[in-house]
Amino acid sequence: MDRIYGGLVAVYFIVGRWDVTQIRGGESDVPWYAQIRTWVVIFLVLISCAPFGDKNVLLASWRAARSQRAKVSAFALASAAVLVYLMLSAGWASHFPLAVDKAGEMLLMLGVVAASWLVAEKGDPWEVRHGFWLALVAVTALMAILGIMAPTESGRVSVLGGGTNVFGRNMGLLVCGCLYLKQHWRGTTLRLALIGLASVAAMLTVVSGSRGALVATLAGLLLWWVRAGGRGSIGATMLTVLSAVAISVPLLIYTSFGDRVTEVYAARIQVATFENAYLSGRDDLFADAASEGLAHPFFGIGLNAFQASYGLGCYPHNYCIELFAEGGSVGLALGLIPLLLVALSAMRNRSGTDVPTLAAFVVVLMAAQFSGDMYDSRGVFVLGMLTLFPKAAMQGIARQVTVARGHCRARTA
Repeated sequence: MDRIYGGLVAVYFIVGRWDVTQIRGGESDVPWYAQIRTWVVIFLVLISCAPFGDKNVLLASWRAARSQRAKVSAFALASAAVLVYLMLSAGWASHFPLAVDKAGEMLLMLGVVAASWLVAEKGDPWEVRHGFWLALVAVTALMAILGIMAPTESGRVSVLGGGTNVFGRNMGLLVCGCLYLKQHWRGTTLRLALIGLASVAAMLTVVSGSRGALVATLAGLLLWWVRAGGRGSIGATMLTVLSAVAISVPLLIYTSFGDRVTEVYAARIQVATFENAYLSGRDDLFADAASEGLAHPFFGIGLNAFQASYGLGCYPHNYCIELFAEGGSVGLALGLIPLLLVALSAMRNRSGTDVPTLAAFVVVLMAAQFSGDMYDSRGVFVLGMLTLFPKAAMQGIARQVTVARGHCRARTA
């Protein structure tokens, strides 16, 4: 049940606002009650209310990790606080119907946060995280295959009607997912296959043409390098990097896919970014959103009011600036608390933090500073909680508790 829940969380994260009509290039006009994301969240809430294994044993194992449990609860409470505040800010937004639409998305995010906390309380958080990564790697690997098969004349790559920035971010998460599975799966061939898949995913991040996704992926890999290599595993980390280089170089030199990678890199990074300083209008959006926040410094302009003022489909493309513009300094402060909780836990509990999941959290957080709106930043809340889950499986501790209870009963018999 734990892994099923984790897999559904991955589906919720990947699906986003996507609908099957987008495959044909159309705009999604499906009502909220028929959208895929709505039903996924409903299933998540229902599963969270179901019983999970031996409740007494799992609770006993959670008590053995009491400090970790407190961190998860604090993160869930902080996340709920900012989401509820944003929903309340619809009350002073300039365009109430638009604000209600976005409040519904905040409600979906709140439902996932609450359901994940409930599952973590009575289930095995490690199994939830493992199920999440299994599902995410499976789906994004399929997306990677579709990306490789996409027509070469199309330039930047996206699949199934989704955006290029989302595709690039998902490929960055596929890299982290491969690193996660590599540390849990045994067998040289299987590990090399995961390294090869991670290498291809990293190249697809470039082919997406999303500079934000590329920066986010590099930031996540840098954190993985520092944390994984700094825990006495520098040899294994170097071997992973050298294996990735050995796989990537021939692909870049001798394949048409490699030619595509170098062409997109030259056009999007070398020419557009460094030579022409092209920022896709992000500087203007950041400035406009910041000015709105400064004009309404305490409570902001209200939920989705930026889109109401600057046109449909227009949003700040930055998680923190959007919080400040629409929620004011109060919203920004509330939104930063969950991030600080993850950062403090990662610094204080270095050995108990799952490094690839922490790297994935950095990927979604950095990507949220360059693209997407508040709902597109849902990965910050999902992966933030997964990062705080215990690194060891609760079932392992539970088995120890069961054995200890058996010995006690044998002595008293």
